[in-house]
Amino acid sequence: MLVGRRGYVVHANTSQSVQGPDTIHEFLPVREVTIRDVKLFGEFIWVYFQVGNWIVFSEQNEVPNEYHQVVLNSTPLQSQKLLSLTLYEASGLNLSTIADDPSVSPEQVTENWIRIANHMARFPDHKSRKPTYLKLIAVRTKDCANPVLPKAFSETESGYEFRSDKDYRMEIFQYNEYGVPAEPFSLKLEVDRDRIIPLADEATILGRYDFLTLHFRPSATLRSYGTILGVQVDTKNDMKLSVRLHARILRGLGQIVGSIAVAGSIGLASLAPGLASGTTTNISYFIAGMTALVGFIGFYYWGRTKG
Repeated sequence: MLVGRRGYVVHANTSQSVQGPDTIHEFLPVREVTIRDVKLFGEFIWVYFQVGNWIVFSEQNEVPNEYHQVVLNSTPLQSQKLLSLTLYEASGLNLSTIADDPSVSPEQVTENWIRIANHMARFPDHKSRKPTYLKLIAVRTKDCANPVLPKAFSETESGYEFRSDKDYRMEIFQYNEYGVPAEPFSLKLEVDRDRIIPLADEATILGRYDFLTLHFRPSATLRSYGTILGVQVDTKNDMKLSVRLHARILRGLGQIVGSIAVAGSIGLASLAPGLASGTTTNISYFIAGMTALVGFIGFYYWGRTKG
């Protein structure tokens, strides 16, 4: 019954209780979600959801935030003050949102995202750990053309499609509400190196704001395959951040043309003795054609090779 339902991810500012549920101080709605899959594991349920639009926040900087009361009013009574429910029906809750579309208004989305991060950074559990906040701005080809937009791979998963004859860059905005970090630390790209070649897989976080880029190239292939792109913050902070993105590598036009050329060369090589002696026959041409075809199929099913 939950599959296909829409809702919101809400960050609750709480204080820990030794006995019983934690005390809720403020509800901070962050983003729309759509539930794609649900699995039951005994006393637990596993919910797989797709994130959508961001909640729009004004520049008034209110405490509690401007949506706290409306979320509180839509929350069942038993979980308005104590964190007794983490998934519940909130009928009638309708919040203003802004689409996370890098091809339309990335500046407005990022400014709104900073307001969310600023408010979240005030929460004691964040303030005591001073985490960094990251926002994926876009994934682009190396010529910085239009961004690569996520696509649905199935009813439950989505990700990015890349071609194996192109280089790509991942653009990430880093924001630290607490100021310049005491020591620089790294943002690292984590990939399956048999499937993705890292070109510049590390960037250094130096200031309160950083615009970071990570570069990679899918390995040459004649068969499409799936893999994972990961981003890991290498900091001593105990509030770790690790993000994984699904990716599908598509064969590039260059690999197809190259394999046809190689297969043709194999076929011509098998004809060479007959051409030299002037004794080629229809059977010779047939064998050469079959040799080229087998060569092409061999390259195709061999799959990926290092580029």
